[in-house]
Amino acid sequence: MRLDRREFLKLLSLLPAYSILRPAINQKPTQISSNPYAQNVLIILFDALTACNISFQGYPRETMPKLSRLLDRTVVYHQHYASGNYTIPGTASLLTGSLPWTHRAIKMNDYIVPEVELFNIFHLFDDYYRIAYTHNPLADHFLGQFNEDITLHQPLESLFLNTTWWINRFFKNDYDTASLSWDRTSNTNLDGLVYSLIFSDYMKKFLQKPPPDIAELFPRGFPTMRYENTFLLEHAINWIQNSIRDFIQPYIGYFHLFPPHDPYNTRREFVDTFLNDGWEPPNKDFHHLSPKRRVTREEQLSYRRDYDEFILYVDAEFDRLFAFLEQEGILENTWVVVTSDHGEIFERGLIKHGTIHLYQPLVKIPLIIFEPGRESRQDIYSPTSCVDVLPTLLHLTDHPIPGGLEGDILPPYRNTEIDPNRGVYALRAKLIRDSWGPLTSGTIMMVKDRMKAIRYFGYRDAYDFELYMESDPYYEIYNLEDDPEEMNNLTHQNTPEIKALMDELEEKYYEVGGAYR
Repeated sequence: MRLDRREFLKLLSLLPAYSILRPAINQKPTQISSNPYAQNVLIILFDALTACNISFQGYPRETMPKLSRLLDRTVVYHQHYASGNYTIPGTASLLTGSLPWTHRAIKMNDYIVPEVELFNIFHLFDDYYRIAYTHNPLADHFLGQFNEDITLHQPLESLFLNTTWWINRFFKNDYDTASLSWDRTSNTNLDGLVYSLIFSDYMKKFLQKPPPDIAELFPRGFPTMRYENTFLLEHAINWIQNSIRDFIQPYIGYFHLFPPHDPYNTRREFVDTFLNDGWEPPNKDFHHLSPKRRVTREEQLSYRRDYDEFILYVDAEFDRLFAFLEQEGILENTWVVVTSDHGEIFERGLIKHGTIHLYQPLVKIPLIIFEPGRESRQDIYSPTSCVDVLPTLLHLTDHPIPGGLEGDILPPYRNTEIDPNRGVYALRAKLIRDSWGPLTSGTIMMVKDRMKAIRYFGYRDAYDFELYMESDPYYEIYNLEDDPEEMNNLTHQNTPEIKALMDELEEKYYEVGGAYR
């Protein structure tokens, strides 16, 4: 049996039968604003979506054709940056308006420090009905930290098809260890010992059996969160549509959805869209600071193609959500923000985002703002940061902006021009031993106007084996206007401009690199 799209969407209504649905963690009353002119806010975050692979950001492949047709009523940011290259720092910065060396959520499973936690987006919108959902347990980690400030926190496992929800519920503080133990017991595909082959086979048949008919629509396999939790983006979009009618206005919703994060299991209609399309990205040299296995050019191209086809799936489902919001009249008084937490890379012998680098594909992310009543497009080319989103939303909804936030109000919503000398920063310091201690190893980035500086430091002592560094610290400087692909490192040019950039980033490192104060 082959399903068409209409039949598929009808079948989605049966999906709760394949999910272990759980009640929301919080459904507590809140003091709702009585302002009749208050506007709603919806933040739609697609995990690991790099701006460098989006068609309306200059990418040669048409990866988001449906979203491109909606941009006539938006503000589009072309130099918008995450604060890190993976979920923990990127999500923490977006939700608190602070940079990683301030919120200190740097390593896996880090919590945001108490002083910064008070500035989380849900707390600052305390007169709104506040809703949150994510597929990603690393992001849900922060939502759990903010539970007292969230009116409706939908559990991540509630929208999985096959789920290890009980791990998250009963081993909340040891998710990684418990999940690994579960995998060692039940997953025969893992390297190493499996302790119960009979149990493993039983659980595979019970948990991994896909819903009939729907499985054929995903020939590469279902979209999957780690530890074999499968899901459908359609299911999450349906849940948002069905739930939004019950939200008390004004409301703010944060929906952190996992695609196009790997594995790149796109829907059947998008499979092989870009196969043999004749386009190839520039071939870039391997980076000498790459401790893991270097991926071949052929593998990079294959992963990139699968990723681009997965973005098409994201594009189609966002278009379906947008059509619903428009049909229901929700866009008339709702700000809709589309963004990501970090990017993805397929070059220099690197794939995905498990890397020490902060190149553009890893940190340049989309930011699109749909403004109620806007009928024309505006493009912003100034460098902006994910920490700017929170103060901007507070400003747009007439909330006070606390002095502790590190972001600025985004153009065009500010009364003054953005400072051309302002630096936009990102940090990757996942290998330090103590998140509260000094930044002994890592990568720090600064974008300033058209220039970008990257500082690598301490990696010789960060691994169990010797990692070669040409110097420590090691610098890279790029002119993003003349060299958007970051292929020409300018540090050898001993010009006053290059020296000033290196000195400024060096000064910033010594300002923020000490132990938490």
